[in-house]
Amino acid sequence: MKKLFIIITVFLSMVSYAKAEEQVPLPLCNDSELAERLSSKIKEAYKVKYADDDLYSKRQRKLFLKNVRDLEEVNVSEINKSNFDFYSKYTELKINKALTAEDIRVCKLKKNNNLKKVYLLIYKYKGETFVDFVNFKITSYKKLNNMKL
Repeated sequence: MKKLFIIITVFLSMVSYAKAEEQVPLPLCNDSELAERLSSKIKEAYKVKYADDDLYSKRQRKLFLKNVRDLEEVNVSEINKSNFDFYSKYTELKINKALTAEDIRVCKLKKNNNLKKVYLLIYKYKGETFVDFVNFKITSYKKLNNMKL
């Protein structure tokens, strides 16, 4: 009887933790506070010794920071199925972090800046908000993943 009580207690505490985590909504794509945090985190990440090792990544960073306030939410079904980079990261999050489609907010820049579309995957994990970028990198070898906001 004691084992059953302990199992039920543990299960109920897990359910209450999950419900408490659900109460804090994900930030909206066009949220000004999100834009500020993204800008500061990206600028901080670019202080790496070999950042901007190519013209493309330097231009991409400048355009992204210039337009970071113009993010819009995207429905996953609207993204081309042949976009391997996006679906790879999206599936990785769903499997490795046990997230559902409702747990992940997908954002992209409204403006077309002639670069690859940059997607942001915003999600909650263990009570914290994280952002993963798709098609955005600091250098040729370092991508922005699991950025804690």
